[in-house]
Amino acid sequence: MVKRRFYFIFTLKKVKSISILFLSFIILASCSDVKKSSQLATIEDLTQKIQSIKQEVVENRADSASSYADKSEQIELRIKHNYFLDTIDMKFGSKMDRHKSMRKALAKLKTRYADVISGCDEMTESLRQLHHDIENGDGDRAKYAEYLNYEKTKFEQLEVLSKEYLESKKVNMATYEELHKELEDFSFKLQDENKKGK
Repeated sequence: MVKRRFYFIFTLKKVKSISILFLSFIILASCSDVKKSSQLATIEDLTQKIQSIKQEVVENRADSASSYADKSEQIELRIKHNYFLDTIDMKFGSKMDRHKSMRKALAKLKTRYADVISGCDEMTESLRQLHHDIENGDGDRAKYAEYLNYEKTKFEQLEVLSKEYLESKKVNMATYEELHKELEDFSFKLQDENKKGK
């Protein structure tokens, strides 16, 4: 009887230990699923934000920026070769400084545009691979959070790049519209006067 009772208590403790172990496993598995779902949701959110950035930048593509920069350079060269006064009017000098800054910025817009678009494409692919790895449990699971933080940092940099591109395009195209016609007319007037004077 004592032996049976001892066996029963031993079996009961064993079942209790197995139950606790089983419950612990279920809790860990469900925590892992919650973490996995959260990571996948973060990746999907980042991917959508990247697509929004790309769409906005594509809609604001500066196709004509290079030709505007070239036209602006021609204006500056005509003025440089035909303006012979010893003193420069401060107002005119200020316009020329703004014009030069605008020309240089417009010349860089094409490169900035390409940087943002390639950054969007590279990040989208990187996030697609990370999504696949997390979803399938591939790679080093302990580093998923680290990889995700790295992608978030890259996204923040991409966001800054796109805002800089959009702001540069807006400001410099406005400057072009403001100054181009006036300085172009002035440059041709100087050129004509210089030809007549020779």
